[in-house]
Amino acid sequence: MSSHPFWETQPVSNEISNPGLIDDKLKGYNNKNETPLPDGLEWHHLDINQELPVLIDFLKRHFMSINDCFTLNYQESLVKWFLDFKDEDFNCKSSPRLLSISIKKENKLLGYICAAPAYIKIGEKINETAIVNFLCIHKKLRKLRLAPLLIKELIRRCRVHLPHILISPIFTAKYLPFQPILDAKYYFRYLNFEKLNNNRFVNVKNYENYDIPTLDSNITFRPMLPDDISQAYELFLKNIKDKKLSIYFKNKEQFTRYFSNKIIDGELNGPIYTFVVTQNNKVTDWISCYSLPYQVEYNKNELQVLNLLRLEQGETDYLTLFNLMFKSAKELNFDLFCTLDFFDIKNKSELKFESQDVEISYYTFNYDCGIINSSECSLILP
Repeated sequence: MSSHPFWETQPVSNEISNPGLIDDKLKGYNNKNETPLPDGLEWHHLDINQELPVLIDFLKRHFMSINDCFTLNYQESLVKWFLDFKDEDFNCKSSPRLLSISIKKENKLLGYICAAPAYIKIGEKINETAIVNFLCIHKKLRKLRLAPLLIKELIRRCRVHLPHILISPIFTAKYLPFQPILDAKYYFRYLNFEKLNNNRFVNVKNYENYDIPTLDSNITFRPMLPDDISQAYELFLKNIKDKKLSIYFKNKEQFTRYFSNKIIDGELNGPIYTFVVTQNNKVTDWISCYSLPYQVEYNKNELQVLNLLRLEQGETDYLTLFNLMFKSAKELNFDLFCTLDFFDIKNKSELKFESQDVEISYYTFNYDCGIINSSECSLILP
């Protein structure tokens, strides 16, 4: 009996051979009938507009945790942002119904998976594909092997109803039994040391080491406004040429939906926080982040965490860019800043980044692209 019976039958690669699709037919996913489920279980379209609170509660209880002490406390705004796309951008019809799938029993949620259409640059090619996210199984039911069924049903629906896209989804996991295209490590920057220490996230005595240095007052660093979008998009298009793995936007409207700030009563309201550096009314650099709190398991407190989503460097060095972001994050009452090691930063110690024993791997389904170095990747998946 094979040790990984599901993945050993799927178009994934352990040895990178010829770049491109592994199986352009995907014959195993052309069935118009739904994937069979164990007795008593049923497929259910989870309507984000109607059932989002139910999904959020399910993710909080059963989605992956940082460790035994801290769990990801997903918010409604972040899930809605991830699934915010226009069907016409991808020639889709009724895609929300197709791409938000759950397994239920007697009206109780047992498993969930979703995907968002996206343009992804892999190597030199722009692929019309998907980003798979929020694969989650009830903790007490993981021996039933429901995850493979969710994956198969998602791919089947995409193949039958949207055959022109979603052939090679991108996704992340801590470990799968085949070759990842990239391994990345998390780095944390403490912002509110006292709160982190009181909630046992850190155990370091000298919190003064994490003060943010005084910055050049002549640098203009502020939230991105609608008038900045065109210049920010131009910088994105310029920098993407040097990346082998990146999200791509066909036009400024797609870019705007992904990175725009939400401002209510003059205040940034998340979940996306995008800032620009400007000189003489020119956007020279920009950085975008998303908020995803951690829940402290032993006391149910919440740590406010800001995660890097995208950084486009133009004329400002990394040291200054990150310190500007740290300062703004602290002013917004975030306790912790988190990033993946996607930047060739020589002075991590000067930025006071702390590495953690937390890693994530990037995988492709039905696509060979070779191993990608972390400095060649700018695709961060919330």
